[in-house]
Amino acid sequence: MQVASLQQVTAHYGGQDVLKGVSFTVNTGEKLGLIGANGSGKTTILRILLGRDEPAGGTVTLASGTRVGYVPQYIDAEDDELVMDWLLAGHVAPAKRLRPKRKRSALSGDVVDDVALDYPDSPNSYDRLAPRSLVGAGAESP
Repeated sequence: MQVASLQQVTAHYGGQDVLKGVSFTVNTGEKLGLIGANGSGKTTILRILLGRDEPAGGTVTLASGTRVGYVPQYIDAEDDELVMDWLLAGHVAPAKRLRPKRKRSALSGDVVDDVALDYPDSPNSYDRLAPRSLVGAGAESP
């Protein structure tokens, strides 16, 4: 199944053509690597797939339900923070919020309803934060 498609995409940056007639498709299970010199349009392609930038021309199609994830080359993190910790930071808050409720539910039947109301939204929180289909990494464009 086709997950993403770019057809004859063009993009301009600072008055120069960065992309000109770029076409490719990504199918389920495929991996895509973008390799090129600085300024060749790698990040522009990712930003277009993310919906952050609009192409000057061409067509971009994402299959229904496809989410695109992007890990910038430079992140605002502490010197000793691991990349994995930064990536999972959004998952930590829901997990911490549920942990005490789970412990209390084991001790008291009164808390079961509270956990039952909160728990169904937690997997959705994880799903919103964890793109599955397309994931890119690269430099941020100014």
